[in-house]
Amino acid sequence: MIGYYNPSVIVTYFSLMLSVGGICAALTGHIQAAFVCIMVCGMCDMVDGPIARKCKRTEDEKSFGIQIDSLCDLICFGAQAAVLGLVMGGISWYSTLIAAFFVLAGVIRLGYFNVQEINRVRRDPGRRQTYDGLPITSSSIILPLVGLIDILVKARCSWIYPVTLAVTGLMYILPVRIPKLHTRGMIVCGIGGAVMFALMVAFGAVLQAA
Repeated sequence: MIGYYNPSVIVTYFSLMLSVGGICAALTGHIQAAFVCIMVCGMCDMVDGPIARKCKRTEDEKSFGIQIDSLCDLICFGAQAAVLGLVMGGISWYSTLIAAFFVLAGVIRLGYFNVQEINRVRRDPGRRQTYDGLPITSSSIILPLVGLIDILVKARCSWIYPVTLAVTGLMYILPVRIPKLHTRGMIVCGIGGAVMFALMVAFGAVLQAA
């Protein structure tokens, strides 16, 4: 079989397959499961980098890892988030336009990141310190957070989903310098994500499609 199959990309492959399940869950009205899927995808994205750094990889494997990570991110945190936002906010001409913009912004952001990352690694193989624009993986935190807010207001907040997609998509492509999370930041983010995950599992059943 063509491709590479070291532990880090296997985690990425699993995340991609899970995101397809999340899309199917959203489209069939299993909203809680859809939110859980996108959150688990975010958890996978947090660990695939550290796993990759522990693996002995050739230059081809490293380049493949950069490409496959971005391709899978587009599905996990672009398409999956857009579908979830459309299902929760309702499908209309403006929500469809916003979702299209959100995915396009994700494509632009990931393509730009790939070019910059390849050039950066050539100059300095050390760890990245900042991002240009909001990382697309942030949708795995932002959308579930909106979902929890929706639960607090008793699922009467459908308008917030297209607004969230619009603002998040814009943040993907704005030239804003975002610090990259390292060990402490990832621990804090992981704890926050675990709390959100638990809340979504416990109370997310009340969420309904628009």
